Amino acid sequence: MFFEFEYRQTSHERTSRWRFTLNGRGLFVLVSCRSLGGNQNSDKHRMVPPFLSIMNRNTLNTFLFIVLSSLMAGCTSQDDDTASNPTIKFEDSVIESICIRHFDLNNDSKLSYEEAAAVKDLGMYFSGNESIKSFDELQFFIGLTELKSNCFDECRQLQKITIPDNVVHIGTSAFSCCSSLRTITLPKNLRTVSEDCFSECSDLVSVIIPDGVSSIGSFALADCTSLSSIVLPESVISLGNIVLSGCSSLKSIVLESTYPPSIHDDTFSMTNNCPIYVPANSLDLYVKAWPQYSERIKSK
Repeated sequence: MFFEFEYRQTSHERTSRWRFTLNGRGLFVLVSCRSLGGNQNSDKHRMVPPFLSIMNRNTLNTFLFIVLSSLMAGCTSQDDDTASNPTIKFEDSVIESICIRHFDLNNDSKLSYEEAAAVKDLGMYFSGNESIKSFDELQFFIGLTELKSNCFDECRQLQKITIPDNVVHIGTSAFSCCSSLRTITLPKNLRTVSEDCFSECSDLVSVIIPDGVSSIGSFALADCTSLSSIVLPESVISLGNIVLSGCSSLKSIVLESTYPPSIHDDTFSMTNNCPIYVPANSLDLYVKAWPQYSERIKSK
């Protein structure tokens, strides 16, 4: 280990660099002294700091040991603090600014994983913001159990977002009019998708609904004009009115449930007249339960 310090003598505009090392007995030993000004090879330019010139060897060793120990202690303390409370690196600077402004508890102009986990409600801080593009870091907000109504509505430049798995409910119009959103995987513990949740997400090409979702509200995916197919898991027992209305690119609707979910007369209206695929052993059950769609119902 080497320990260096510089001494500058202002009147002569010269600097000397003194280099010490620890020997096997734990004592500092001077290994080099180099002038950084004037004649590099001249001993007269190797200045001795006044406070060192009056120290004997033991005093010098103690002095350097205290200085070095203090520096190392400061570095260790900072490293430990960083390791124990690391900060989130945001891809989107606008998202970062909003999160720090509202959720930075210790006012250090950063957001730690601990601070993100402490958030219970996103409020309306993001709603209507047309500058944000990415919020995959939302996955670290593990204290959230729901995304409330309108929390991201009309974020028209939002392209991607990762919802934490703790979320069980997504409120009305939570992502409505997010017209740049292309794909989304809903959290594995989700139970309900409310009305208008993803309505008018015109660039949405894929949405993965996890098994566990029991109800999908009216207009939940209405006017998602780029959506080409959707799979409704076995857990779904209730579908609202006109759930997929205006999804003009739909080529298939797939249901995994053995028993037909409850629907409204217009649940699948204005869905490009695409086929509705159901389990082969449940074909007759679906045709009987949904006579208005009997011609569209096909076995998988």
